[in-house]
Amino acid sequence: MRFNLIIILLLLIPMQIIAAASPTATELMNKYTETQGKLKSCIIKYDVSIDSDYLFAGQKGGRKHPKTCELRFDKNRICLREYMWGDVHPLWRDVPKENPMYRSSLHDGKEYISYGYGHEENILGTAMINRRNIGYVKNKRKTLFARAFHGHDVMGVFYGDDERVDEFLRNADRISVRDKMQKINSSDCYVIEADTRRGKYTLWIDPQHGYNIAKAKVKRRPGNVFYGELIQPTVGFDCFLDNVRFEYINGVWVPVEGDTRWDCDYPNGEFLNERRHYKVNEVLLNPDHNDLGSFLPDDIRDGARVYFAEQGAIISYTWQDGKFIPNVDKLVIDQLDKMATEILAEKPVSDANSFPLAPSVTTVQDLLDKYRAAQDKLQSFIAKGKSTIEKNNKKEETISEFRFDSDRVSHRIHFQDTTSPYKSFLWDGKSFIEYIQAGRSKNNRAFIAKNDGRKKEMIAAEYKGAPLMGICAGDYERIDSVLGKAETISLRIQTEQIEKAECYVIDAVTKRGKYTLWLDPQHGYNIAKIEVQRKKGDLIGDMKSLTTDMLFSLKNVRFEQIDAVWVPIEADMQQTGGSQGKTTKWHHKRTEMVLNPDHNTLGSFVADDIPDGTKVIFPGRFDKTTYVWQDGKPVAQENKDVKR
Repeated sequence: MRFNLIIILLLLIPMQIIAAASPTATELMNKYTETQGKLKSCIIKYDVSIDSDYLFAGQKGGRKHPKTCELRFDKNRICLREYMWGDVHPLWRDVPKENPMYRSSLHDGKEYISYGYGHEENILGTAMINRRNIGYVKNKRKTLFARAFHGHDVMGVFYGDDERVDEFLRNADRISVRDKMQKINSSDCYVIEADTRRGKYTLWIDPQHGYNIAKAKVKRRPGNVFYGELIQPTVGFDCFLDNVRFEYINGVWVPVEGDTRWDCDYPNGEFLNERRHYKVNEVLLNPDHNDLGSFLPDDIRDGARVYFAEQGAIISYTWQDGKFIPNVDKLVIDQLDKMATEILAEKPVSDANSFPLAPSVTTVQDLLDKYRAAQDKLQSFIAKGKSTIEKNNKKEETISEFRFDSDRVSHRIHFQDTTSPYKSFLWDGKSFIEYIQAGRSKNNRAFIAKNDGRKKEMIAAEYKGAPLMGICAGDYERIDSVLGKAETISLRIQTEQIEKAECYVIDAVTKRGKYTLWLDPQHGYNIAKIEVQRKKGDLIGDMKSLTTDMLFSLKNVRFEQIDAVWVPIEADMQQTGGSQGKTTKWHHKRTEMVLNPDHNTLGSFVADDIPDGTKVIFPGRFDKTTYVWQDGKPVAQENKDVKR
């Protein structure tokens, strides 16, 4: 009997060890992110076969069109080239393999060029170049990867998503790892299940092959987010990824083959089903793209017709020897005369030959790049500040300290004449902790979450200096990211003087409202002024819709040069309307600014401001255990530590 008991104990010990070592969903996503980080610059040559069936308007049919493709991409650029044959489109039946159709899409970081030619007609092809609409151009890399690259599901970007799955699953409404692993293609895989605003995801993560995704199911239903928009209210669909095969290439496990399927069923009985088989023929990791000319439009045939998107088809060009030559005819001359007349009519004759913009800065893209470069110098700092807030005929003063290193953040704020004299929030890279100090210590609370889902929201809403970082009231992203998705964006011909500085003026229309910003080249291309007009229905925050109009402005910005870097030090802000319908004015001044501090030595992101005995709450956790803060960590009242 004693011998049997020993055997049982020996069997139980490894099971306990395995259970304790079972990774969390966040840990699995981190490992997947690490693997994908090794694939951020590639050249992939692949074949794809596409087979679809549909029933629309009483017409049932199907299409089969194989393709041979090449994808080149890095962090900022992408080039996709496709040769197509078979039943590629109802208008072009039975394209022969020996004389295929061709299509390419190129985003070189500054402009977007689409080009294509047919197998019979239009043999030289047509190219369209987009330069002016910067939002459209900047989004093209993401759009091409998510929608045009046929291996996007295998690489973790599923149909209907505009970003890789690990980039948003950390903020899932619910996410968990099944207790038991499941064998997929002879590999034991962890199974992640998640509910998100985009739909329900089930992922099989393969630890034997670099923690890549070996299988996936995505269920989207009416109302889920689809490519940043809402699906039609009566339509949902399912996506499947299966039969993924991996190869070990230069020390990296790469998914080189897989099957995907999309099923969409309509309430009226119509349907669309599509199946794809993706197979890689060649992979080159971390190539020298510049030496290879990966992002040059060297595929455009001489004699091809070229158009610029901003001009439409009014003025055309012909491609010759790697350049476009204008096709000058009477229509073009008349159009140029009309444009010149309109410009001169808007400017006094004495100013007709002047052009106030510096030759080195002539486009919106150049200006946003310079602003982004200025912000890159402010990715790690400690800012102490004072704020004066006026709202509902009441004035409030606060003292704050904000610590930031582009990922981690700590914000501590002291209030005057309020029932809650102190608040703080912290993201240390692992946990998000919000602490509220009440008038009576027994009412103090600390809220702890295992993800950074609230980080952007809290920076935007709680840190009164957020507009100095380019984050407008109503936004969670910096303004250059918002304008990168603009529907239209333009640069005014004339500069405007703001506080004795000649500033460039950018106007943009986005789904979040109309933006006007003044960039100050004398102070490092920082923002000297902002005006934002939002209307009912515009997006704010995390994809919420406004129920009333809202205005925001930033002005009277003062700059100081710290360690040879121009830094916005103080400004006046005002918000009118929004959910509360009131006007709030505030002035924020940075009283001390330290750039690039040693955060680890200073303990910048340590929760050392929470008193022992503070009640700790884990939002979303429904167990009945009570936790308190003790010695720098949450502890169950029965003295069982909680792993943060």
